[in-house]
Amino acid sequence: MGEMQLPQEIKKHGAKHILGHYFLMRFYGAPYLVKDLGRHLALDPRTLRHNVIKLGTKYGVPLEDNC
Repeated sequence: MGEMQLPQEIKKHGAKHILGHYFLMRFYGAPYLVKDLGRHLALDPRTLRHNVIKLGTKYGVPLEDNC
């Protein structure tokens, strides 16, 4: 999605950040994989903030592409 101004200033790793690179990643995975991915993103110093949103309810059900 590219580099954009953050909605509010974020202080992390001893610095203030006003710009950030946004990205969207769609994937299917078991709950333990989602938890592990979140843990890795939280530990990565390049990541200021992350969020995981559940889009579907079952595997194999196509999602509408609204992005």
